[in-house]
Amino acid sequence: MTFNLIGYLIYLPITAFITIVVGKSFHKHGIHYIKSIIPEKKIATSLNNLLLVGYYLVNIGYAFIAIIKWEHISNSHQLIEEISLRTAYIILLLTLMHYINIASIALWSYYKNNHQININ
Repeated sequence: MTFNLIGYLIYLPITAFITIVVGKSFHKHGIHYIKSIIPEKKIATSLNNLLLVGYYLVNIGYAFIAIIKWEHISNSHQLIEEISLRTAYIILLLTLMHYINIASIALWSYYKNNHQININ
């Protein structure tokens, strides 16, 4: 068994675990934030579900791209470095996506509340 294959077998479960746990947490707790901005329950729930699906798709795609880009690993030291680096990238990607989503929803709310058209 090559070091690359061992790396894949370690990296994929770590990435899947992080993706699923963080995704469930965002989905469970994020609905409260979305509902505070979008009072319509159906729209808030739909947006929350869409964000979860998008989140999973981006992370699955990234995980496979990360595996394709791995160089040949020839020893255990390189194996640990590669797994650590790729895991750090996925965590940073999740953080970036989270803050972009929060900022986007907040900006949308600000725009919606300050630019309403009154027809009287």
